[in-house]
Amino acid sequence: MNIRNACLAFALLTLPLVAAIGTSARAAEAPAFPDIKAFASSAELTELIAKARDQRKPGQTVVVLPVLSLAPYKVNIEVRNGPAAPFSHDKEAELFYCVTGGGTFISGGTITAPKAADGNVTGTGIAGGTARAVAQGDVWLVPENTPHQLLPAGNGLLVLLSMHIPRPVQ
Repeated sequence: MNIRNACLAFALLTLPLVAAIGTSARAAEAPAFPDIKAFASSAELTELIAKARDQRKPGQTVVVLPVLSLAPYKVNIEVRNGPAAPFSHDKEAELFYCVTGGGTFISGGTITAPKAADGNVTGTGIAGGTARAVAQGDVWLVPENTPHQLLPAGNGLLVLLSMHIPRPVQ
């Protein structure tokens, strides 16, 4: 699957989700949208992936760059070349789409050696989670308060589109 098809697939998957969340009680607040970027071409994504590779510092396993923005929603490109710390987000679900590469996605369980920071919890690993293989074209959703971690296959590169989705207050 090329970058253009990956973008189209991600857009088709996220539009109903964003529309449903947008009709929540939060939508009544009518926030200002100063920074709107609602389209990225396949050429732009290819450039962002190259930029992420160039920006990577020695020992850095993840580079995240913004792709689209329509507050409060943001779509990022994540270029991963090694295991990164696990995360759990207190108030946001997270949607992933695998553009290229593959690896293992671990979710659930408990974050080991947890540290809280800015509405997130991170740590050194996940104990008792469920592992599943992920590959190009796969898409998955992580509910808020769910530990999750991505491990690229071998020494390979894993490129993802991700979107944090604020959840309405119940």
